[in-house]
Amino acid sequence: MPFAVLVIILFFFAKTFSAQYSLSELVDSAYRHSHLLAIADLQMKKSKEAVDEAKRKMLPTIGLSGNYSYAITPYNPMSGILSGTGASSLMNGFDISIPPNNVSGGIEMRQTFFAQTKLRYSLEYAQVLGRGLICRWQDVRMRVKANMTKLYYSALIIQEQTQIEKQSREIAQSRHAHTVLRFNSHVLSEIDTLNSFVDFSSATIRYAEILRNKREIYRNIAVAAGITESPDSIILSDTLSISDYQFDYNILELHFLAENKELRLLANEVDLAEISLKITKGDYFPTVYGGLSLNRTAQFENPRNFNGFLIEPDRKLYLGFSYDVTTFGQRKLRVKQSEYDLKIANHNYENKKEQLLLELKSNFEAINEEYAKVEEGKRILDAAQKALVLAQNRYKDGLISQTEMDIFEQRFRQSGIVYLSAISRYNSALIDLRIMGADYLYEPLEKAENEKFSVFNNFYLRSD
Repeated sequence: MPFAVLVIILFFFAKTFSAQYSLSELVDSAYRHSHLLAIADLQMKKSKEAVDEAKRKMLPTIGLSGNYSYAITPYNPMSGILSGTGASSLMNGFDISIPPNNVSGGIEMRQTFFAQTKLRYSLEYAQVLGRGLICRWQDVRMRVKANMTKLYYSALIIQEQTQIEKQSREIAQSRHAHTVLRFNSHVLSEIDTLNSFVDFSSATIRYAEILRNKREIYRNIAVAAGITESPDSIILSDTLSISDYQFDYNILELHFLAENKELRLLANEVDLAEISLKITKGDYFPTVYGGLSLNRTAQFENPRNFNGFLIEPDRKLYLGFSYDVTTFGQRKLRVKQSEYDLKIANHNYENKKEQLLLELKSNFEAINEEYAKVEEGKRILDAAQKALVLAQNRYKDGLISQTEMDIFEQRFRQSGIVYLSAISRYNSALIDLRIMGADYLYEPLEKAENEKFSVFNNFYLRSD
């Protein structure tokens, strides 16, 4: 085999392999290319910087100061004491004027004591805010995964629908060709031939539409996963399957209460409101501080000839406080506003909890109903397929009319679509439950049972 041909074959197989994707591979790729996830990640990093900033606000402050001045009219301390000609003669004998050049500088270290409680609350606020951003990042990550999973299942289902429409078109084409033959043999009338042609044309249109829908779904997968290849080259390595998840509603509710991202974010808002109330109440107390300062001043006549004198260092150790007494009841009003904010946050949490519990119960019941529909749809599809085979044989033998044959074909096609729609709704309901916090649906039931009490305890510990 020539080397060039071998290279082309190897490249073809490599390209084919690179275009095959499992669900987990596409989810990982979606994580890397999601703009929403990138934004959530940057928000977490920003929050970490805010926490570090809040920590450093609790450290002592150290300040440096410096100043240079030149006195245009040097100050003479004796000018106000001595006056007249005699005084001027006396002053000429003493060099008591202050040098015009003055340089001063110092360093001061200051530490806030009593307001450290307020600063600690500010640090706690930043940490709780960061915890909420982590939860939001987890929520975005889960939704990115759920979106890709739904797209993947939709692609698998539309593959099956494509096969159904393709088979429907082939059946209609074969039946039309057979009808034409029988028309030419004067067995069937022209109207039968026209009807078979309409059926074949309609099946062709449906097949073209399903191919277009398939391209749209694959294009969405490519964009979500950041795939630069042509969507037509994507091959899904997984197959469409249905798993019978048997789970207990009480366990499901415990996982929901512990892991639902919307509830966790609202619980975080309650914690933030509580900390804000503590910070506001801290306004009733003065700020107490203390520190140490060291200052020094140098005065001289000529900057080029530093022959002046240095004043002794000024050292201070101090303790003080500050308190604004002109708030006119503003502190009390701010505290009331913070208390209202806390009550609002609690009501928002409880209201959302009630709504989501109703939604959870509805989804739980829908899961069982949709699974029953899948099972029934599979039985109907199998029966319709067997009936179609029998009808095809009878139609060829001239035992049934074209209209009857069309009914069997349409019944088979509709049964396949109903079955796939039931699978789609079932998988979608499972994904929605997982978004709500039922991650254990994708884990063994035994693991969920073992987690029951730990999840329960963790949830109520967080609530307290």
